[in-house]
Amino acid sequence: MNAVAREEMSEQAKYEALWSKDTYRADSPGDRAVELFLRWADPRKGETLRDLGCGTARAGQALADYGLDVTLYDFARNAVEEGIELPFVQHDLNDPVPGEIADWAFCADVMEHLPPEQAVKVLTNVVGSAYRVYLQICCVDDRLGGLIGQPLHLTVQPTAWWREQLEALGCRFIREDDCETHCAFLVTAYADAKEFGEYTVLNVKDETIVENVRANLDARYTEVCPYERQNKPLMILAGGPTLMDFKDEIIERRRAGELLVTMNGTHNLCREWGITPSIHVMCDAREFNQRFVAEPFERCRYLIASQCHPSVAASLPREQVLLWHAGDHLQETIKAWDAEHSVERAWYPIFGGGTVMLRAIPLLLMLGFKQYELFGFDSCLRDGDRAHHAYPQPENDRRMEMTMRVGGRTFFCHPWMIAQTGDFVKLMKVMAPHVDLCVRGDSLISHILTTLDNDGDDSIEEN
Repeated sequence: MNAVAREEMSEQAKYEALWSKDTYRADSPGDRAVELFLRWADPRKGETLRDLGCGTARAGQALADYGLDVTLYDFARNAVEEGIELPFVQHDLNDPVPGEIADWAFCADVMEHLPPEQAVKVLTNVVGSAYRVYLQICCVDDRLGGLIGQPLHLTVQPTAWWREQLEALGCRFIREDDCETHCAFLVTAYADAKEFGEYTVLNVKDETIVENVRANLDARYTEVCPYERQNKPLMILAGGPTLMDFKDEIIERRRAGELLVTMNGTHNLCREWGITPSIHVMCDAREFNQRFVAEPFERCRYLIASQCHPSVAASLPREQVLLWHAGDHLQETIKAWDAEHSVERAWYPIFGGGTVMLRAIPLLLMLGFKQYELFGFDSCLRDGDRAHHAYPQPENDRRMEMTMRVGGRTFFCHPWMIAQTGDFVKLMKVMAPHVDLCVRGDSLISHILTTLDNDGDDSIEEN
């Protein structure tokens, strides 16, 4: 085979050529992964499993013999061992895996064979194909590329690099192992709302939360307290893509004197629109969120959670800051600080979900407001371009996509959106009698409210 022919050989043709050679078929690393997978996963007999990049399918057959309902996937049809008669789908993992989400996916010694520009895309499709996914990945160069005069391991990276890619996709790690020459992970990008809530809320360490709270208490900002009933409605701007559908209306109503509440990136969006928010709410503890208030407005009250990085409140005019506390999990920290400073005072924990909107609603209710009109509170990706925010927010660009079915419709979501949706339903069960709330725009959240109003069914199907 001449050099030009080797360069032009497609990945599929490369492996069809390799699987025709007995030397390459003799060794199947996936076979050796079966024991570890079964020990880690302890799957129930009868559960569905996708063997992705199945190769000879000897591993898939072993898993079927164990009692799992196995389907094989590979883009090289001639890879499967003669005599193995499990269901087979010829499929390129650069494309999403078709069909229903499986209970398990098994992907052994596949990822390192991918060109670097395909690795993350394929990894996304793999972890999205099943509720639990086992990955075994080689971290060193191959030994058998000489059979066809081309390297086989095209993405050779250490364990830490692969872990970073999985973290960026929103995966939760169940088990993992680093053997230097290869690594193994048992992960999930799917969970119930409670599990995802825990994952998305804890985006910094507990010690960091404590440090932030103590630093903000040291600054002795004025703190929020219950306030008498306010008979003024609030427009509240979340950052979802549908927010832009109402830009002109929001600008006109704000200029007419209606109160406007922003959170996170919608603060700076108002500056672009030439309007000033009445109130801005922040909750996230990470330092980089200070960018949202880098240019404060003169006539805006900033409701900053005590768990926010101290640089946030410190960058604002002191007289415009009101500190609030997110839930009672800070009780011991605040009590300890009070004791150290001989302070006796009341403080008012704000309960709610794991996102700023789900804390802002109870917070604003405590401040006396009961009428809320929410814009951009989508909790789903926009159809078509899959936008997650109305403005650039690159830290969300590589999150895992999931589907959620509600009332006959399917919505695409990131894991944190699933958590927010579940928390919102729970919050509304408690708060609905106390607030007058509507959600504008065609989104998952607005559809849920419509569905609940129409049939009282709060069931949500996650895929």
